[in-house]
Amino acid sequence: MNFEKLNWENDRVVIGDFTFSLGISKPENFDKGDECFVLWKNKAILDEYKTYFSINHKQCNNVLELGMWDGGSTALWYELLRPKRIVGIDNLDKKDTDYFTRWKHQRMEEDGSFIKTFWNTSQANPQQVRDIIKNEFNSESIDIVFDDASHHYSSTIVSFETIFPYLQPGAIYIIEDWAWLHWKNWVHKFPRGEDISRLVYQMIQSAGSYSDIISSVNVYPGFAVVERGSKRLTDDFKLQDHIFLPTYTKKNTFKKRLKAAVKAMIE
Repeated sequence: MNFEKLNWENDRVVIGDFTFSLGISKPENFDKGDECFVLWKNKAILDEYKTYFSINHKQCNNVLELGMWDGGSTALWYELLRPKRIVGIDNLDKKDTDYFTRWKHQRMEEDGSFIKTFWNTSQANPQQVRDIIKNEFNSESIDIVFDDASHHYSSTIVSFETIFPYLQPGAIYIIEDWAWLHWKNWVHKFPRGEDISRLVYQMIQSAGSYSDIISSVNVYPGFAVVERGSKRLTDDFKLQDHIFLPTYTKKNTFKKRLKAAVKAMIE
């Protein structure tokens, strides 16, 4: 991992010759203009990633990213992890920026790596996502998935259930911004009922059920890391099917028995 390459300034982070403006604090008169990536991550979350990867030494040859914005996060993960293959998808109807295109060609020529983006592609479209995985990873296992896309429960669980069967044991699936329901300044920016903390809780339940599909869940304030277990999964995988929850029979309390007896007498 190459987190030591990050050079932080007030409104940007620089890696080598490439500048990433910080989307939250980017001024209107940014001196680089469009000659930069836009990165919607801050130092706090990248410090969390540094902590995680310093403890957990994961293989990162093949990386899939959901949610790219303008490609800045795709470039960031490439620079930090140096995978052999990285593929990004995003629901936005955009195309690669000129800055991203120049960076991509330079990296592919220098490193012999494979970098590809898919715009106008929904994480909630299982067929689209499966086709990308099968066509772009050449039957190789995905090592890391970053989900920084919709942050809506209904879409996030679809992409998780679509992609997770294609991961080998030990691979990791990362869900960013899982805790937005608990962020006072962000909670009202998302629809009610779409909080993905629910999904993280379901993943913990599955791990606790000894289902063998999830071997561990590591939770940080900015993201949650789900490690793939050993159980084989098919394309009809549903997370809820791998959670054990007991069913309880309601006790026939004295009060209920008394009411039933009174009702019987009246009738």
